[in-house]
Amino acid sequence: MATLNCGSLSGTAIQVYERNKDKIKFEWERVFLARESFIFENTYKMMREYSQACREANTRPEIEIWDIGQISAVRFMLDRNYITPPVHLQFVMGALSGMPATIGTLVFVYERAKEVLGNFTWSIAAIGKDQITVGSAALALGGHVRVGLEDSLWAGYGRFARSSAEQVERIVNIAREMSMLPATPDETRQMLGLKGIDKVNY
Repeated sequence: MATLNCGSLSGTAIQVYERNKDKIKFEWERVFLARESFIFENTYKMMREYSQACREANTRPEIEIWDIGQISAVRFMLDRNYITPPVHLQFVMGALSGMPATIGTLVFVYERAKEVLGNFTWSIAAIGKDQITVGSAALALGGHVRVGLEDSLWAGYGRFARSSAEQVERIVNIAREMSMLPATPDETRQMLGLKGIDKVNY
């Protein structure tokens, strides 16, 4: 799979800088975290070109939705055959200018996506401390979950995770308590319509 983002987003990590400026070790960290002019750019031209690249490589896009309005961009691409079913959405929640990582927002965006797109598979990636909470709600709604240090450094209240594997173990344990079993790699490839490890040339 390859990530296909469906809209631009203004961004800054200045709030992280403000909380941690006394711990900064390198000047590049200060420059990166304190910038206020960052735009995560994903124009419709870029979306068309990335979709075409995925199609040419026979790669299934993982379509990332950072804000609710971006669901309309997915419909736009489907109507023009830039992307084809099966569609897999990743609701990215908790970014400063995106959707808040709350259960209410998750329910709303999921229902809106069903209304606009019909059938799709989906998962969530919640940034920060709400990763496991919102992930658990996604499981209850029939979705899937992405966890890892890319999105959150935490593994419980006030404790840093030792690895992404520790976060995976936590959400798998929650799923099992809800009588759900994690998919095997082969089951996942079938569910998402992936071509298989033997066809990726590495």
